[in-house]
Amino acid sequence: QDGKATEQAYLIYPDRFLQRFPTTTDFVQSITPDERLWKVRFQSAGEKTYEQVVLATGQWTEWFQGQIDVPKQRAVLGSFAHWDHVEFGEQSFSHSLHGSNLIYQSLTKRLLLGATSVKDETGTLVKKAELREMWEHVRGTIHLDLPAFEDAAFSTGIRALGPGRRPFALNPAPGMHLVGGFYKNGWVYAWGLGERVARAVKK
Repeated sequence: QDGKATEQAYLIYPDRFLQRFPTTTDFVQSITPDERLWKVRFQSAGEKTYEQVVLATGQWTEWFQGQIDVPKQRAVLGSFAHWDHVEFGEQSFSHSLHGSNLIYQSLTKRLLLGATSVKDETGTLVKKAELREMWEHVRGTIHLDLPAFEDAAFSTGIRALGPGRRPFALNPAPGMHLVGGFYKNGWVYAWGLGERVARAVKK
């Protein structure tokens, strides 16, 4: 109605979600086939053998070009502003306004605004001028008393943009799985791609 659309959605808190998974950080030096297994050599832990290997290498996936068939991707630099310890009630919300996204997480009392997109750039420079424009646009469009822009903290990172802006899950070799191209839609497609990888593992 009146040019507005409302859909049900879920908010995911990555820091809490990822706590469910054990993590070990090490540098992978090589991955080589060994009959029906894969030998993975780590910088610190030495060589280990696995039946299944999942490669989630973001914009560096194209490093595998010439070895396995991988889709062409582009690096996209994205920045967003966020405010902590803000109060907008007990109900979380998400608004999209002409490319600007305003998200309130009631559980963590955090407000997020963004994100910018700069294709084919691999730096970490925050685009504060563009974020300020978003802040001014949102402030003049919706009836919310936004925190001062000067009080915002900023985060930036590199996202991988795949063909047609769609993520992919491939099985280029027995026991090897390749996922990528998540860009802005990573959480939306995550469950479906996870099921696809799990089906391939069962084979």
